[in-house]
Amino acid sequence: MKPEYRVLVVEDDTDAREATVQALQDEGFLCEWVCDGEEAAAALGRSSFDLVVTDLKMPKRHGHALATDLIGQGQIRPLVAVLTGLVEPRLVKDLIARGVDEVAFKPVNLNLFGAKLRALCARRDRNRAAAERTSTADGKPAVPFHAITAEEMNRQLDAMAGKLPVSNVAIAVVSLIQSGSPSAEDTAAVIAGDALLTMEVLRLANSARGGFSGMRICDLSEAIVQLGNRQVCELALALTTVRALKATTVPWINPDLTSRRCVASSVAIKLLQRTASRESDDEGMALAALLLPASRLVLSLAFPELYRQMTAYCVAETCSLAELERHVFPLSPSRAMAGVLARWKLSPRLWKPLRQAGMSYAELSKLREPLRSKTERLRIAELVGQMAVGRFAPWDEIDFPPPEALCRLRADDLDVIIDSVRYDLAEFQKHTTDESDVGANSWAVRQPEAKGIRYFKLSADPRDCLASFVQALGVNLERTTRHAACQSKPVLVNGMNVSPERLELFLDDTLLEPHRSIVTTVPLPSGSESWGPLVQLPCCFAQLSIALKAAALLE
Repeated sequence: MKPEYRVLVVEDDTDAREATVQALQDEGFLCEWVCDGEEAAAALGRSSFDLVVTDLKMPKRHGHALATDLIGQGQIRPLVAVLTGLVEPRLVKDLIARGVDEVAFKPVNLNLFGAKLRALCARRDRNRAAAERTSTADGKPAVPFHAITAEEMNRQLDAMAGKLPVSNVAIAVVSLIQSGSPSAEDTAAVIAGDALLTMEVLRLANSARGGFSGMRICDLSEAIVQLGNRQVCELALALTTVRALKATTVPWINPDLTSRRCVASSVAIKLLQRTASRESDDEGMALAALLLPASRLVLSLAFPELYRQMTAYCVAETCSLAELERHVFPLSPSRAMAGVLARWKLSPRLWKPLRQAGMSYAELSKLREPLRSKTERLRIAELVGQMAVGRFAPWDEIDFPPPEALCRLRADDLDVIIDSVRYDLAEFQKHTTDESDVGANSWAVRQPEAKGIRYFKLSADPRDCLASFVQALGVNLERTTRHAACQSKPVLVNGMNVSPERLELFLDDTLLEPHRSIVTTVPLPSGSESWGPLVQLPCCFAQLSIALKAAALLE
């Protein structure tokens, strides 16, 4: 039996659209259609597709921008086919160079076109199956979980969008603000229908994040003026969503820790936005930063038994949950969360940065600006929030941004940003403590008892994410020289962002030492295990902890 592939047809001409859809349906495709690139972005946010067929010249958002955005998503993207009447050789060269899978010009034999697209989908299936067989043959353990189909995932997300106990009033507020520029009194009238949301808005207006100026704000309309429509729109929905997710029962997730990370990430994104260029668009960033740490809860609520098994596997095999999710799900947790927001019919501008946040930094480098910088900044905010809270699950994936991204985004000194986030969290607690809070110290960062650690950084780049991360765990660093790091003494060596050749030269100069831990971002030379515990990023937190403990750095 032939597999069923899902295709999105993007075409503004009614006759051309109907003919294309009919030809694809004759080839067994399950078709959905939209009229322009803006509607396509919304459809792609709600569902996943195997193939997108798009025209180029359309109203609102043209097909070239849609195609290049899809190509920038890396391996998880659908196939992209362009069907256009616009004959321009330079444009065709550009599309092919970017990686478009097929380009055809109207008029075209649609039956042959449909057959070719089905062959392309089948070929990609065969290539993926061959890659999986090669991986197993190379000695890498096969993941003992069946992959979730796109159809099953869409069905579960449809159900989740209707079941999440999120305030309907919050969604109504977002719709009201998106529809125009309502007065503070009109917005307050809608918010007043939800007592918890009213309290959240007043809390936010009286916190450091809301621009608290020393005068206590008790009037809801005044609080809305203080915050501005955009912040009310994004944070009101986000805070009620986090509250709803926190109230759910997921045994393997600490909901209090998740909630802290959400707030810390939203504080961090505000700090990172201050260093961005004046032209930088921050719409949707506060919402995305606050929801990103909680996005995994959406999938875990949709597939509770599967996640129970996956987390147990991560602990047993010392691997990251994100790595397993890439094998099992057609969408990352952040894309799933963005899909829920799209199903609530929120503007794509609010959830688009969140949709890309599951991509690697290498994949993000292929995105166009400003989406690339916005998504990179979002990922850094999540990392800073995690370090500010200072607590990790064993399956948390640890991955640091490349120095080039930190420089371009003007986020060079993570230690300063982390300290600022911790200060803002403390200020936030002062203005939010009441009988419903977990406790007077509920936002305090719990640090483990620390010991000193000898530390050497192989790269000359002044930025040092690993040092910031280890110090966030409460470990004091004693920096040492290359000569000392080569001796037979316990030491943590930062070999990140250096070439394999430079790392190998360093190893050639070192004496054997089982308590020397080496952290790197490059493939390691064969036989290098004898120089000490090795960690190649990205990795899970448990792997990094093992390397630290092997060097007798933590109790």
